[in-house]
Amino acid sequence: MENGMSAMPPTAAAFLLQAAPWVSLDVRRGSVADVEVRVPAVAEQCDDPQENLVWQFELQEFDVGFQLLENGAVVQDLGRFRAAEEDARGSDAVAMKTLQFGALEPTMEGKFDAVKPGTVYTLRWDNTYSLVRHKQVQYRYLVTSKRAVVAAELAVQESQSRSQRRARRAAAGLPLPHLAKTLAKQRAKTDEKREAENERMTDQFEQAVMDIVSIFIAKPDSPLHEGAVRPFILALEAVLCNGIKEEYLDVWPEAPFYEFLLETQKVLRDDLGIVAEVQAGEAPSNLQYLGWNHARSFLFLALNKGILPRAFENLIKRRVVVEKYYEPQALLYNYENARKIASFLSALNGVKFLLEAYPPDECDAVESEHFPRNLKQCAPETPLLGNEICFKDGVIGDSSVVQCRERDPDKIKDLENCTVVRYILHGRPFQDIYVGNESTLIFLAQLRVSQDILISLATGDNEELTKPYRLSATDGWVELTIRFGSNKARRLIVKLDNSYSMVRSKHIKARLICVGAPAYATAWEGCIEMAQSITWKNASKAGGDRCSKYMVSLHQQEETEVTLQRHIEDGALSGNSQDDTVIGFRSSLLSKPVSYLVGGLLSADGSVEACDQCLSPFSFFSRQHDCPCCQKIICVQCSRHHVQVDGKGPQLKVCDGCFIKEKEKEVRIS
Repeated sequence: MENGMSAMPPTAAAFLLQAAPWVSLDVRRGSVADVEVRVPAVAEQCDDPQENLVWQFELQEFDVGFQLLENGAVVQDLGRFRAAEEDARGSDAVAMKTLQFGALEPTMEGKFDAVKPGTVYTLRWDNTYSLVRHKQVQYRYLVTSKRAVVAAELAVQESQSRSQRRARRAAAGLPLPHLAKTLAKQRAKTDEKREAENERMTDQFEQAVMDIVSIFIAKPDSPLHEGAVRPFILALEAVLCNGIKEEYLDVWPEAPFYEFLLETQKVLRDDLGIVAEVQAGEAPSNLQYLGWNHARSFLFLALNKGILPRAFENLIKRRVVVEKYYEPQALLYNYENARKIASFLSALNGVKFLLEAYPPDECDAVESEHFPRNLKQCAPETPLLGNEICFKDGVIGDSSVVQCRERDPDKIKDLENCTVVRYILHGRPFQDIYVGNESTLIFLAQLRVSQDILISLATGDNEELTKPYRLSATDGWVELTIRFGSNKARRLIVKLDNSYSMVRSKHIKARLICVGAPAYATAWEGCIEMAQSITWKNASKAGGDRCSKYMVSLHQQEETEVTLQRHIEDGALSGNSQDDTVIGFRSSLLSKPVSYLVGGLLSADGSVEACDQCLSPFSFFSRQHDCPCCQKIICVQCSRHHVQVDGKGPQLKVCDGCFIKEKEKEVRIS
């Protein structure tokens, strides 16, 4: 038995009782007030067993005693509860005989987890000690299963964990991911603009699906790789992100809709092990910041196994699930819009995909230092990683010094080149700087130093802002980013200090610029987009190679089948091998598609719902064929062979049933 009150809502009892109405009860002076809870016998219970009793009550003022009885016997000792004060509810509590409570809350609650079928439980409020005042109580209760209680407790833990993450993020001064600004703009839009935006996203998603179907129709035997599905995946992710609640953004770099996708395990009888496989997988340590996370892995695996349309349709039908994750203005919150998206997804039934859960990480653990630091920021205003430069007292700011970059400072072709400094300074002229024992220069900040030198920043009035930082000599470029919390001067002076060297002068090549927050944010977004495009390009290349190998193996398998068939016809094989044939043809030829025999057409008859032979349902874009012999509408997989009808005329493409009949006729005639 567990009893207690929540120190921080919500609680498991609050989750379970949120639909139960409050009931008023008067506890007369010098008496008790009982509420009986009858638990039905096992035979009378529904599928969900009643194993736990959960209750809540509120006391208007003064105090009252409370205890729980089972068939008249006390199972929870009497305890006294005092109502919260008007000015500071939750600040006082009365000690009880056997129960220890923390700070008193306006709502008291408890749980009894040893409920017996066919038993009467009594919630008793005791006011016998008071001969002067009546007490007013509001209560509600529920008898439910252990499974429901466990689910509520998990929901509480999840909510508290999310609240703690938000608190830690706020305490550390970390902003929400950049998507939060997009969601804020969506909430600020009028209904007309929001509807137009939803229509635009829907049209874009429809076009992406049509493109995939077009590629599939052109090459029905070749599976689709990452390059073919990129527009579709990005459009689907935009739909799933639209209007999602802000509380799910703090899982970054994971996608905010990841937990929504995990609900597939609850809405499908069999998810083919996708949820378990995704949860057990490990996202690339660097590419996860560019969208290659568990959520995208889920979408890829669901496409490979052909359950994405069915999973999405079942998710949007669970309105409780949709309302849990999405705000009312979201695209998926409106069931008509969500059903339209699901109808587009149904066109992918029968399309074959060959996608990898994660692409290879370009900057793996060995080369992780080459991965741009700005790509690990969730937003442009996020504190810079590094902070190598120390600031003077009273100066607030952060910094990042990155050395050993690409020798060509204008090259932006690889992932490691997608830095904000390179993006902003791209194409700007360089300056050759010769530094003697004392020299100053205004700049910000991409430079190459041939020998060690000290660098620091000051204002135009020569007020020091940072302490000197030693730049080590390197053949590569040094990218310097220094950001101040406030603009103290209109002019910055970067001091290159060589006073410690009495022998050598130093040669420095640099290009400089000062930018504001808007320009930095634009460059940051541009770097993210460039990096994502590069990763998609690399994933597409790997996917193309993977699909090419698959097609080679498929053609080799087909050639093997044809060779074996010819041997059977020539009598080259032994008689034992005839067991695997149908009228002299290997059964594999009748059950597996052969690429060069496929030639079905897109049927114009919209009334046909399924193949007349295998009964597989047709989607809107299913490839169908009219058999010239039986006049039935069949799918491509059931119309792979050509034969002469009655031994006359040209070779016609017929269904497998008519093909076997014609071959039987040829056997009887011969």
